[in-house]
Formats: sequence, structure tokens, C-alpha cells
Amino acid sequence: MVLALMGPYAQSNSDAVSLPFSAAPYRTGERLTYNVSFSNFISAAHVELQVGARGVFFGREGIQLRGHVETTGVVYAALFAINNDYVTYVDPATGLPFHSQQVVREATRTSDTARAFNEPAGAAAIPSKLRNGEIPGTYDFLSAIYRLRALPLAEGSTYYMSVRGETEAYQAEVKVTGSQTIKTTVGSFNTLVSQVHVTNNSRGNNYRIRIFFSDDERHVPVLITARIAAGELRAELAGSEFVKPVA
Repeated sequence: MVLALMGPYAQSNSDAVSLPFSAAPYRTGERLTYNVSFSNFISAAHVELQVGARGVFFGREGIQLRGHVETTGVVYAALFAINNDYVTYVDPATGLPFHSQQVVREATRTSDTARAFNEPAGAAAIPSKLRNGEIPGTYDFLSAIYRLRALPLAEGSTYYMSVRGETEAYQAEVKVTGSQTIKTTVGSFNTLVSQVHVTNNSRGNNYRIRIFFSDDERHVPVLITARIAAGELRAELAGSEFVKPVA
């Protein structure tokens, strides 16, 4: 979601070890809202993440994830007019996406696209060879956030994953570097600090993305920060609730 606003292995192979997968972040009805500040703009955008219904989608069992990104106020009127919607369907056992839809509404273009990931289901998605800490398969940005939340996120651990954007593929290395208390408008949270490195793309790596996950079962992203040329981008948790899922 933050990358949408930004416009955007040194280890040897070993026998595959299935990384732990927590179902807690995929509880249907969870809705997270964020206020995004950018440079000198205290409220530049609004982001919403929601776990929709669980059921049969496109011929297979899945969970629907929804995302919405919208710039607001002066930023929308004068700088970046963005009003985008994202829907991704993931396998309940692995978090791997198998279908996604994206509606982009920007000042210079409007598009409505869909993509099939053709990822195998369940245990068949785990290949025979993986590096320690490597997450198999390819994710989009929305499903990647939830898959990271489903990991143990132990301090000192490192995880690797492949993430595909609209036109580029990214090899991400996520290091859990420590813990920190984060104060927001909805309370204070003990968080696990994760540093994201993009190993195959220097432009993406220069964003210096950090994600602060709540230190509990749900691993809610409490704060996401990134550096861009015009200043710091901060997406801070503004609300967390459970609502009736919309199919």
C-alpha cells in the first residue's frame, strides 16, 4: 500500500522447511485504517486494509483481502490524485495469492486489471528446495503484508519473499531488528521492528521501508515508514475493528 503512494542471496539452498503460518491475521472482518503523513502534510492520504469473506472464489477455497488507498486534501487536489482499490484472493493454508483485481484512479490514468497467479494450493505450494527463512511463491503487495503478519517475526530473524508489482518483480529481505514502543492516536503498542531491503532493485531499496508490527498474535502493522526524495512517508494505525465481511 505504501508503495502505491510512492509511485513506485547469499545463503545456499537447503531442504525445504515450511515456515510457520498463523491464521490470526486472516480473521474475517478485520478492518485496519491508517492515516498517512507525507513531508509537511500531516494528513496526506487514507489507507484501509480489510479481510473480507472466506469461501469459494474462481473455483477454489480462498480468503478475500481488500485494500484502499486514497490521497486527501491538498495532496489530492494539487500533488497526487490517487483513489485506488485492490482485491486479492489467497489460499487459506498458505496465504499465497491466486487471483487479484486492481482499480487505479489517478490524475493521468484510470485502469481496471485482473491477474491470475496460478499458484498451487496447500502443501503443493512448498517446493523441495528453499533457503532458510525463504517464503515460497510470489505475492502481490496486499497479500505480502498479510503473509509477513502470519510469520513468527522473532527478533533477529530474516525472511525472504518475492513480490510482484504492476510492472516489476521485487526480491525482498525482511529483517526483524528489534523492538520499540510506538504511540499512535489509538494507543501505545509494543512493536517488532522490521527493516525491508529490496535486493534486486536499488530504487526500491532506497525507500528504506520499515514496518512496526504489534508484538502479539495478530502482528498488526502499527506504523510503516519510507524515505522518498521529498521527505518521509508515514502510515500510522488510526483504527482497528472487526466488521461483518462483505462478499
